[in-house]
Amino acid sequence: MFDEKTRTANQVNLNNFGDGLAGRGLALNNTIANLRPLVTNAVPVLHNLASPATGLREFFKALDAVASQAAPVADTQAAFFSEQDTFFAAFASAARSLETGHRGRTGITRTGDSLAALRGGVRRKEHRVHASAPAERQVARDGRAAARSRDHRRCGQT
Repeated sequence: MFDEKTRTANQVNLNNFGDGLAGRGLALNNTIANLRPLVTNAVPVLHNLASPATGLREFFKALDAVASQAAPVADTQAAFFSEQDTFFAAFASAARSLETGHRGRTGITRTGDSLAALRGGVRRKEHRVHASAPAERQVARDGRAAARSRDHRRCGQT
């Protein structure tokens, strides 16, 4: 009935379950006896749930329909939530720097000041690069002008 791999796994499981129950006969009997009220009280509840008036069958069909509609995007949604976790963990670690700090200035304002200073430094370096290469800039302007001229001729403009 079962292949060799399944038979071997069943033997291992049976041995492990047996080891788990060994020496616990009295405790197991007590547990079963304590479960009797649960089973006795569950019978009316189970009859109620089995009644067609509860609509339980339709409920599970509806759950199946919802799950089948969500299944195609499940991986995308899982990735989204994982990315949100990464974002909020990083945001939480930076929360102190975003709070109001010295002289009532927020961390965001201080960050903005830092970025403005950085931007100024980048512009100064950019200016030095462009100032040292006027010939290259002129070649680029000439190339753009030639391209515009070709485009205008192609469209019938002069």
